[in-house]
Amino acid sequence: MRYLLLLSVCLASSGCFPYHYTDRPGITGTVVSAASQQPVVGAGIAFGRTNAIVAQTAADGSFEIAPKKQWGIWIIPQDVFTRRYAVSIRHDGFQDYEAEVLSNPADGGKHATKQLGVISISPASR
Repeated sequence: MRYLLLLSVCLASSGCFPYHYTDRPGITGTVVSAASQQPVVGAGIAFGRTNAIVAQTAADGSFEIAPKKQWGIWIIPQDVFTRRYAVSIRHDGFQDYEAEVLSNPADGGKHATKQLGVISISPASR
């Protein structure tokens, strides 16, 4: 009877293991004015499931948001599908920039942070 119980526990838990997965990827980039190609200082970066500003651009227009990792039980093949995350950049005097970042929860290491490169935002129409 004990062997049967042990066998059922082993079968039920196969494919399950603790894993430090990416709950939200990180992003990096540089924001410049489309008109002058100069850095845009203090632009607000909203990222993830909320529209809240989570970072601002530095003096050189760069920004970095670290990935959010979380421990959990990984059940194969659960969470192997790509997730979408909204990115918006806002600054007074410029048009809002909207984009989407795709990430897989299994992304780790350098793949957990997405490089957005140079982002040109256009001055607002008057």
